[in-house]
Amino acid sequence: MATITTKEIHRILLEWKPINERMIQARYDSSFAKLTTIICYAPTEEADDEDKDAFYETPKEQLKAGYKAADKQVKRRARADKKATEEAETAASKQDMRTLYRLTKTLAGKSRPSAAPIKEQQGDFISKEGDFLKCWKEHFERVLNRDDP
Repeated sequence: MATITTKEIHRILLEWKPINERMIQARYDSSFAKLTTIICYAPTEEADDEDKDAFYETPKEQLKAGYKAADKQVKRRARADKKATEEAETAASKQDMRTLYRLTKTLAGKSRPSAAPIKEQQGDFISKEGDFLKCWKEHFERVLNRDDP
């Protein structure tokens, strides 16, 4: 199963995940709200009769379970977004700009933790997580483990 979209739609696509081999859940961030769609693919008229029968004989409980799980996740995210919106309003009324900015970025879906590039003592950039920790450990051992003046 696949979905073909335009560049504009692809740009606002937050995530997608398969529910089963015939259903996909896609989440979009439009300018008005976050939108979740559930796309279901049924066999076409040209498909074998066996495939059509198998699809339509698929227990409705299985399809309902996929829909119910997706619906539950959508509602959970809506509650989390509502809570973050209320926190942002409180932060705005208290003029807490740091919290307001962080929550706005989170709600807009543009909050990505970023790690600044780190150079080793030799001047080479580090790219692996384990190397980051090792470099910081060496740095603090050099800086903090000095003889008393």
